Order: sequence, then structure tokens, then C-alpha cells
Amino acid sequence: MNAKVTAMSFFTDPTISTLTSGKPSQNFDAKGLSFPRRIGVRFASEYLEKYKLVGLQSVWTAYEDPAFENQLDKKTFGHTQTIDREGWARYFFDGKFKKRKSYIKLQIKNPKTGLLVKTFYFELELTFKTDLSGRRYVKDPVLNKKIIKDGALRELRFNKKKNKFEYRDTVVKRRYYDLLDENRKQEIVEIPAFSQKTVKYTERPKAIFFITPPHLMSYAKLILILIKQMVDVNFESSYLTKENQKPLYKTRYMLDEVGNLQSEGNGIPALQTMLSIGLGQEQQFTLILQTLQQLREDVVVA
Repeated sequence: MNAKVTAMSFFTDPTISTLTSGKPSQNFDAKGLSFPRRIGVRFASEYLEKYKLVGLQSVWTAYEDPAFENQLDKKTFGHTQTIDREGWARYFFDGKFKKRKSYIKLQIKNPKTGLLVKTFYFELELTFKTDLSGRRYVKDPVLNKKIIKDGALRELRFNKKKNKFEYRDTVVKRRYYDLLDENRKQEIVEIPAFSQKTVKYTERPKAIFFITPPHLMSYAKLILILIKQMVDVNFESSYLTKENQKPLYKTRYMLDEVGNLQSEGNGIPALQTMLSIGLGQEQQFTLILQTLQQLREDVVVA
């Protein structure tokens, strides 16, 4: 009980409250360290159940042209992953698109038989990074160019009469009840087959700095939380995303004065485990200490 009260009082501190509160656009993308370019589509529950998609394979490929004829390199733009119970089909890739508009094909296949179940087509339009107001573009201070960040995903369907792809959503029927109607009459409405689409796309390397004033050691808890979350997310993503169970990009942690990085007598959680399995998952830790005794104490405390 005391631990819960202490934790709650920690987040009521005005400085901590300000640092841990913000807009969704200000959220720190921990998974983006290992997988900076990824796309996801989530099937509506009705579509997911109708075609029994959970457990099937999502096979992703990318193309240069809207006719889906010039395929991009499979090694850097191809990806295969199982559709999870929440209905997400996810696409992780290493390649960088040369144009602002590119085209993506999603094939749903039976992993046992290899038979094709469904095929979907998308147009990906990359967007530029904006400031917190969303009204101005953020430019590179050296090159004075706009910075590419994330994008918009639109579904395409082939029109046989026009012999080309056009913007059109796949739909599925859903039962609908008007809560304001006293008779609660049931209606059948059409909704998009994809309830959510996400695009996370960056091309620039990341350097993140977490600094705690030495005379305000209570704020070190924030850094400990961030390190633990970053490591856990990158470990999990590495194991579940690619066949080699490794991330697309390494993450290097430079921990200066790690012996003093403690909160309430506790250091970095599970530090020994991080150090032992981190190299296998390309999570590399550099510990900077004043004495060897600090390493012994920090490992024991953690």
C-alpha cells in the first residue's frame, strides 16, 4: 500500500506531471528505435470473424507504380507476419521509399496450405514533420529541408470498367441499434473492413538524451522507467517480428554515472538480464563508472 501511495505522489509532482503529460504527437516511440518504418492495419471485428483471419499470414510487398507492376526489393520491402487476435496485420520493413507516394499490396494466406485468401491494395503517401501546433513544418537546421515523418494509408480497389485502381474501401455489414430509438429497431449498415490504419515512418537516425540534475535524484525514477520500457519493447519486437529474431537497427545505451542512477535504493531493473541477453538482440549497453565497486553494487541493487 505504501509503495502505491509513494508512486502516486511521485506523479503528482508538478515537474513530473508536465514531463509525463502531453499530446499523442509528443509520445516517445520506443519501438521506432529498432523498427523506424512500419505500417499496420486492423480489421473490423465483423470482417475478422467472417473470414476467420486470426492466425493467417499477412504477406506484404511494395511497388513503385499505381498499377502494381514494378515491385520493390523483396529483401528490404518484403515482410510476413501472423494476424493477431486483435485483428492487426503489421508490416515492418527496412527500405526507404524514393517517392512521396508508393503502393503496397497485402496478401492474406493460409500458412498451412499456402492458399491465397484475400488481397488488398493501398496507396502510401508520406507526410512531413510539423511542430506541436500542426501548422508549420519542421525543417532540418543544416539542410533547410522538410523532414519526412509518418504518412497516410488509403485503400485502393481495381475497377474493371476503367481498368485501373481507384480509392475505395472494402466494406462489411454490421448490425446497428439506435440507442435513442425506444423500439431499438435493428438496422444493417456498411462499415470499412479496416477499423484502424497506422503509419510510422522515419528515415533519420535517433539520438535521445535523458539528463537528471545530480542534486535532484528523485527524478532519476523517470529515467529508470524509460530504460526499462525501451529495453522491454525492443526485446519483444525483436523476438516476434523477423525470422532471425533480431531488430532492423541496433540500439546503444550510453549510461554515464550509472552507479548514481538509483531511485529509493533501486537501480536499473534486471540489469544483469539486460547485459546478458542484450547483445543477442543488438541492445548494447556501455556502463561508465568511477570505480569497479560501483558496478558490483549497481548489479546487486538492480
